[in-house]
Amino acid sequence: MGRLDHQIKLRGFRIELGEIEAALARHPQVAQAVAMVRQQGSGAAALVAWLIAEKDAEIPSRDDLAQFLAASLPKYMVPTFYVAMDEYPLTPNGKINRSALPAPEQSSGEYVAPEGEREEQLAGIWAEMLGLDRVSRDGNFFSLGGDSILVIKVVMAAKKAGLIFTPKHMFQHQTLAELASVAEVGESEDTIEQAPPRDSETPEIFAETNLNEDDLDSILEELVGI
Repeated sequence: MGRLDHQIKLRGFRIELGEIEAALARHPQVAQAVAMVRQQGSGAAALVAWLIAEKDAEIPSRDDLAQFLAASLPKYMVPTFYVAMDEYPLTPNGKINRSALPAPEQSSGEYVAPEGEREEQLAGIWAEMLGLDRVSRDGNFFSLGGDSILVIKVVMAAKKAGLIFTPKHMFQHQTLAELASVAEVGESEDTIEQAPPRDSETPEIFAETNLNEDDLDSILEELVGI
């Protein structure tokens, strides 16, 4: 199967889809792999891989595949969803019809309650920003519908509540429990007397400008150091 080595940008990161496909194809149980970015029901983008197993083999579990890929790819290049296929849909000229690949099943999984005050506080912030009733401690921010704009909002909301972390932390530690483990505890802004911020420092600057998600991706790209 030929690979498409085209580059895409997702959550501020430049990603070579061909590298993901090649890494997956190195798994002894995977014969072929196709990777693409797909929009979820929430509107957020996610990496998805469609896999064909080797003869007499089964596609490994999502956790096993993620662990396998972590040995050769950065975390932001590990797909969120995997779809097992018997064969790929083809175009009339015999190429893989990527637009016809089926949507992944997006199960919310078993709910695991946040542990400790820090996780509970962060879960409340995520739930508010993502429009959810609750967030499991193993929930992935981006799989739940998070995007570049919400990253900025979460970082600012957490800082007001006394939890300090950066956008880079959110990309490196995408589950609630992982992020809570690296967040530093500070004083809530509500408890600190502060001078009025200058216009260039006020959080409302993001709401008042005409920045779109591509603009914020560029900003995050600089923050993350790509």
